[in-house]
Amino acid sequence: MQEIRDQYLLQTWKKETNLTNCPDDPAVQSGATDVFVPKPAETGTPASEPNKSEFTAATWNTENLIASGGRSSSPQAIKAKAEVLKKVNADVVALQEVGDLKTLDQFRKEFIGEGVYPYRILVQGNDSSINVGLLSKFPIKKVYTYRDHVFPGAHGQPTKFSRDLLEAVVQITPQFPMKIFVCHLKSKRGGGDSDLKREAEAKEVKKIISRHLEKDPDSLIAVAGDFNDFPDSPAVKIVEGGANPVLDPLTLENRENQPTHHSVRYGDSRLDYLLLSPALMKRYQARSAEVKGKENPGASDHDPLELRFKAFPAQKYFNQPLSSSSSNVINP
Repeated sequence: MQEIRDQYLLQTWKKETNLTNCPDDPAVQSGATDVFVPKPAETGTPASEPNKSEFTAATWNTENLIASGGRSSSPQAIKAKAEVLKKVNADVVALQEVGDLKTLDQFRKEFIGEGVYPYRILVQGNDSSINVGLLSKFPIKKVYTYRDHVFPGAHGQPTKFSRDLLEAVVQITPQFPMKIFVCHLKSKRGGGDSDLKREAEAKEVKKIISRHLEKDPDSLIAVAGDFNDFPDSPAVKIVEGGANPVLDPLTLENRENQPTHHSVRYGDSRLDYLLLSPALMKRYQARSAEVKGKENPGASDHDPLELRFKAFPAQKYFNQPLSSSSSNVINP
């Protein structure tokens, strides 16, 4: 099955399997198992050039954007999902719960318009039906997958990510390569065992991000996705904290309780995050974080979370102080 999936991916990407040739790459040091170098866009051109002085990034759990099978979305729900993405209109969108690359391409071309997001990625992960992916108006330069990465589980046993941790380098401007990590942590179904698995995944995500920041503290990194846990939970605090913190704009601005997920079991809760490295936090436009999509409740049980950034040359920001007070978040 893995060989069949890899053959399918090779139709779209050049795959480099010998990662040991680049031992200084923090992704290799962190345990990435494959790297994909996307080809230039083969279909269509951007509907309009993105504004290079600023850009928006979003994360969204689409709730079963699957073409066929028992978990597939209805045609009405798929259209509703497209309407949400068109209204959000973010430049870079991290997606969760997408069936496969073929489904993402069909959705992009038939429901959104292929020229809107000419760049896209999805690598088949460890869940046969739901995966993480990325839509972008900016070129995607390199993609790493951690689907085969093995790390200690809750009781020290070897384990893997429930889905995948996807790392992509998105070229916002020639001076601004942003690394975005897309994750979908273990669901809450399963009680205490699931909680322990989710915390183990969070620890490994944190370890991987820390290795990047140790090598380059000025890295422009975003950690996006459905963490399946609340802002004050151990899993979220693990990813955020430690020696190399990544920052939550909503928490810094005392707005961390804005719900992004709606269900009978958990009510209106926040499970979705866009966490930022200190250097990227300095580009964040204060109070621009916004939960969108509430006007389309049939699209998903999650709402997209969107942030706005400045994209000026990096050196303008590196000497700026960073405070936990929202009034001191850089907003040039």
